[in-house]
Amino acid sequence: PQFAKDPDFRAMFLDEATLTARIRHPNVVPTLDIVAAESNVLIVMEYVEGVALSTLLRRSLTLSVKLAPAIASAIVCDLLHGLHAAHTLTDDEGQPLQVVHRDVSPQNVHVGADGLSRVLDFGVAKAASRRHVTQGGEVKGKLAYMSPEQVTGEDVDHRTDVYAAGVVLWETLTQKRLIAGAHDGEMLRKVLEPDFQPPSVAAPLANIGPALDAVVMKALSAKKEERYASADEMARALAAAQPPAPRDVIAAMVRDLCATELESRAQRLRTSIRPPEVTAPLPPELKMLAEVLTEHATVTRASVSSKTLPPSAAPPRARLPIGLVIGGGVLVSAAIIGAFVAG
Repeated sequence: PQFAKDPDFRAMFLDEATLTARIRHPNVVPTLDIVAAESNVLIVMEYVEGVALSTLLRRSLTLSVKLAPAIASAIVCDLLHGLHAAHTLTDDEGQPLQVVHRDVSPQNVHVGADGLSRVLDFGVAKAASRRHVTQGGEVKGKLAYMSPEQVTGEDVDHRTDVYAAGVVLWETLTQKRLIAGAHDGEMLRKVLEPDFQPPSVAAPLANIGPALDAVVMKALSAKKEERYASADEMARALAAAQPPAPRDVIAAMVRDLCATELESRAQRLRTSIRPPEVTAPLPPELKMLAEVLTEHATVTRASVSSKTLPPSAAPPRARLPIGLVIGGGVLVSAAIIGAFVAG
């Protein structure tokens, strides 16, 4: 609530949310709507069953499970395809919007239980067309995944995201942290004075070949001119160096390693199908949110009941069952409304 009262923050939030809501790609979690009221602002996103890559990596370490290079390749290829969709986004006139995520990290890569990975949280994205301009020199994002030009406050472009994707790939291959330190100053030095080991050296038992090492190290180049020219170029190089694992392998791994987390979410859905009875008047933003979720559920029902598409016209990724889409919407509204009533 304190941020919603800040006019500058609201302007930035709404500008960036409106901009990135344009992105429609299988490897990006879609934005359904943006809700703005006097006391709050919200982004309504599609519910996707799965876990963050950070959770998957943590669980693999806890269970002493080694992730095959093909799995890392599949996840990061999906990440790169999603980033490329954002980087090439245009306005209604066909002009590039120059979207840069600037916060690519394992926390912002969602590995779905359907085997597809998706980028989320473009909340700190930078675009030349937005009305709110970030104050000069302001650093946004997570230091361990920032490129040298980002931490020094220079102009960033899509190659900043390529660098961060390189960090994510290195960490997924080795199941270690690339840049760690006791304090920000130590981490900053490691970013600005890089001495990175190839992943095959950091994880000699991970069966990482020289071609895969080359892809990672090129993405991690300190000079952005020496990195891949686009996320798409890196994705093609990565797939050539290490063919990605099939979707069903990724799906089985997520359900196996993260069964506890998936069951916890499923339980929340089951217990939140019916929202609590509300006797107190709701704030305007909650009424608007309920309307958004109801409209989305209605549209989804209509699409499910319509004529089945032929295989060639089917959506590029599996849709969630209608009950889960609606249930996820009810979960969000029930949780928020329930918290309001309790408060």
